[in-house]
Amino acid sequence: MANNYQNGNGGGHNGALATASGRPEVEVANRDTVADLLQSEYMQQSLAAVLPKHMTPEKVVKLVLVACSRNPKLLECTKGSLLNSVMEAAKLGLPCDGTLGQGYLVPFWNGTIRKRECTFIPGYRGLIKLARQSQQIADIRAELVYAGDHFGEFDLGTQTLDHKRGLDVDTADENIRGAYMVAEFKDGGRHIEIMTMTQLLAIMQRSPSKNRQGEIVGPWKTDFAEMCRKTVVRRGAKYLPMSIEDPLAQALEYNNGLDDKLNKLLELPAAPTPTDVIEGEVGEAKVNKAQEHKIEMQTRAEGMESSPPRQGAGGGSDGPAATPAPDVSLEPSAIDDLF
Repeated sequence: MANNYQNGNGGGHNGALATASGRPEVEVANRDTVADLLQSEYMQQSLAAVLPKHMTPEKVVKLVLVACSRNPKLLECTKGSLLNSVMEAAKLGLPCDGTLGQGYLVPFWNGTIRKRECTFIPGYRGLIKLARQSQQIADIRAELVYAGDHFGEFDLGTQTLDHKRGLDVDTADENIRGAYMVAEFKDGGRHIEIMTMTQLLAIMQRSPSKNRQGEIVGPWKTDFAEMCRKTVVRRGAKYLPMSIEDPLAQALEYNNGLDDKLNKLLELPAAPTPTDVIEGEVGEAKVNKAQEHKIEMQTRAEGMESSPPRQGAGGGSDGPAATPAPDVSLEPSAIDDLF
């Protein structure tokens, strides 16, 4: 859907990205503009064509306006990226306002085009919801293991484990020792996925959710526990029985595409970003001296003071490896119960 809405009025299908055609991306600007875009005849018909029965285009409009109220930086995103993100949420049948922790509209700073872009990111509760809609999965849940918990041996044959927690266990983030997912199948089988803290931290370090200094930002900093749950659900979901038509399979495929999208941005030498951009910021890749000089000269020609982009946390020209999405950063300060 990326090419359908780049003109920003919801009524055209130009078949090309605005940046590719030479026309600059247009920011949303205000809530009234968002409402007008979503209530256009073209968008209403597009939403009605993909939404599940329990959701209506009118409800989607309300959810998007709630998301914009909670995170005003969404109004600074390009119109095309916002509309595309709303359509992705609609196709998966997940709310995008973040209230239920099932999905979020997240503003990212794209240093290449020097504008914010919106991306829809499913939350871990959204993945759980979609898994429960499967014809073969009876139940699924994600749990955390804290220091002081009794965590017995995991039986690979019977797929059982013994996990108990006393009332005096401190469930602060710094006491998390691991996470696991338990999926019960309707045929009586089950699958348990366990991740240690070392594995979880490795996923976090590969996240594109970094600022210009290569420091982790977003949900891994603001909602560490929820990100641990989402990470183990994403890994364990690969082993669940499902068809390509299952909503969960579609959500996982979307997440994989989201990883690729953000990491491609990491591979490009980005223009200097505003100093106040930290939320959902895409890290910058290392560039050679000629590229640095070119960027610096272009910036000076615009009458602005700047310095060459800093090297990303990965230390190489390819940028960090792809990771399970949302960690791909969220707009942390505006979401209370993230992922």
